[in-house]
Amino acid sequence: MRRTAAVIALTLALGTLASAKPHQEALQGKGGNASDTDAWRHYLLARTVSPAPWTVDPDQVINNAAKRFRAEFEKAIDDFNEAQQNRIEAFQIPALKLFIARRDAMVEAYKTELPSWVAQQVEAFKPETRSAGADPATENGCGIPDVITCAITYSRFIVTPGEENADDLDGAIALGVNQILDGAATMIGHPHARHTPTVTVTFDGIPYSVSGKSVCANCYLYVNAVAYSTPKTPGVKGEMSTPEATVVCSDAGKFVDSNPGDERAEISPIEHQ
Repeated sequence: MRRTAAVIALTLALGTLASAKPHQEALQGKGGNASDTDAWRHYLLARTVSPAPWTVDPDQVINNAAKRFRAEFEKAIDDFNEAQQNRIEAFQIPALKLFIARRDAMVEAYKTELPSWVAQQVEAFKPETRSAGADPATENGCGIPDVITCAITYSRFIVTPGEENADDLDGAIALGVNQILDGAATMIGHPHARHTPTVTVTFDGIPYSVSGKSVCANCYLYVNAVAYSTPKTPGVKGEMSTPEATVVCSDAGKFVDSNPGDERAEISPIEHQ
């Protein structure tokens, strides 16, 4: 078995879990500045997008690693959430914390497969990776004190189709935004609540939204989506709103909103030569 798979396999059988600590204990999260693990995880997830939003020539070694990472990571999320929904609520938070630790170990293992210069790219895009909400250690991270805590991370990457896509667009250029939301929220005392994550970007007044799966309150949230604008005639300016990431609880309403305001920016599509 490949060493990486052996080291980072996210097993479903978590065994007998220790009793949950007091309900108000938050996940060990990273508020404020995104951690290195968050940035590397989102870098690998974004590399699976075509065309990739990078300023250097695509590296097949990196792309292949990214595809394997995304496939393993998304399957691990689905398997974990299926098991999590059937656990006694007192066991769900310990299981979630263990899953996050294994998630981070998966990222660290994949980092060893990548060229050393990749660290510069990760650092460059790190400002676009941030926690959605305050530090979970405050127990108010999601804006609803003593009810929901969270360690949710959100990234956005601008994607512009390259020359190889121009013919498909009849010489026009479309702007895309790759948005990733992933992480965990905990909500005690609402065993039937469902959490639904959504990422949205508005091009020329038209919103494009993609929602992830609706999962249990102590499950793992995940969306990885690309929204494209309507193709533009080269040189014609468009308008894009600030991309937004939200999470809605069926019992408590919206508790994560990454949109800092209604800032809008003009975008000038790349001239096609």
